[in-house]
Amino acid sequence: MVAAFLGFGLFALSSGEDFSKVLRPVLTESFDLSAEMLVRSEGWDSESSLVKVTVVRNKGMKISHIHPSSMQGISILDNGRENQYYSADDNLLRTRRSFFTFWPTPDEMYRKAVRNYDFREVGRGTRLGHSVVMIEAKAKDSAMGKTKFTVGRSVPVAFEVENFRGSKSVTTWRVMELDLGADDEFDIKLSVPSSAKRDKLFGPMDIKDIKFATGKLGFTPTVPTKLPSGFEIYAKQLVGRESDPFFAARLTDGLTMVHVYLWQYKKGAVPQRSEIRAEAIDKAKDVAIGFVGDVPDSVKKGLVRSFLSRTE
Repeated sequence: MVAAFLGFGLFALSSGEDFSKVLRPVLTESFDLSAEMLVRSEGWDSESSLVKVTVVRNKGMKISHIHPSSMQGISILDNGRENQYYSADDNLLRTRRSFFTFWPTPDEMYRKAVRNYDFREVGRGTRLGHSVVMIEAKAKDSAMGKTKFTVGRSVPVAFEVENFRGSKSVTTWRVMELDLGADDEFDIKLSVPSSAKRDKLFGPMDIKDIKFATGKLGFTPTVPTKLPSGFEIYAKQLVGRESDPFFAARLTDGLTMVHVYLWQYKKGAVPQRSEIRAEAIDKAKDVAIGFVGDVPDSVKKGLVRSFLSRTE
């Protein structure tokens, strides 16, 4: 989620109809500034978190967890090609392919967003000494609610993202402190001791041949051609261990990204894989379906159902 809210360049408002340039800091990450920021976020079903985000222009970003205490000692470095995750408690460094290598472009994201949301400017002001504009995105599927973005007008930073469902709201992203600097002012290297265990994760591997994927998985994954609430699949992949992978579908509606996972399920086993809990079991194939993403329950259920066999 952090990467979706960091910079892409400068902009100026046009006639008020085209918000593509305004929303680029929300739609993608291109490491287009050097800065250090303190960020607080909360989810609908999780406690608030506090992280320090350090970005170096054209090099990447580092995320250091501060709160909750269970996340302290965890740092993440992503340079747009490779993602490194270090846990001090486990003294373990995990490396995998960066999600940014298959992330849709800003223009692709905006085209999807326009199909699924109505945008309007709802205000201007200042945040942390910087001029900002507020943009409201109201989903055409009422179940998805609306989101208000507070974005810098001269710095490519999303200062706040607030999500509304009915009369309730959560602030999924708020920049509490912002320090802009020169490219050589900030350090994004991970402090990993030489004694750390190292684990290079398999993939994510893009699926180009469904027959190949079937051979690896032990089943043919159900891949829907149409999804509810305006979501579309932008990547189909094998993830996990190379010797025992599972299927991942990356979905977006232009503003929100979620992930659906499928794996072979053995009756009586714990319906969980890599800390991903099964939301449904496809009994026709003995396949578990997991879901990761912050959307309303009704939307999640609709997306999960789309990955069930037609006989279910």
